[in-house]
Amino acid sequence: MSEGYNAKVYWKDGCSRCKQTMNLFKIPFESVKASQEFIEYLKEEKEVRSMPYVEIFDKDRRIVDSWSNFEYDKIREWNKKIDA
Repeated sequence: MSEGYNAKVYWKDGCSRCKQTMNLFKIPFESVKASQEFIEYLKEEKEVRSMPYVEIFDKDRRIVDSWSNFEYDKIREWNKKIDA
């Protein structure tokens, strides 16, 4: 079930929710330190108000899910796909 799924986790310094997200993820992910410019882009274009910002990709690199902040239920949902 998990074949081909991976994530990108955008984080910033001093963000405990970012660390929690990365520590709990079981799916493969890329950790990306967000620049101030990218954080501004997220605020303006995606209405993101807190970090981390997470994108989940399928095997064809299409975004199939995304969220911001620490979302334990979302992390658990995707981890279950790995355990299936």
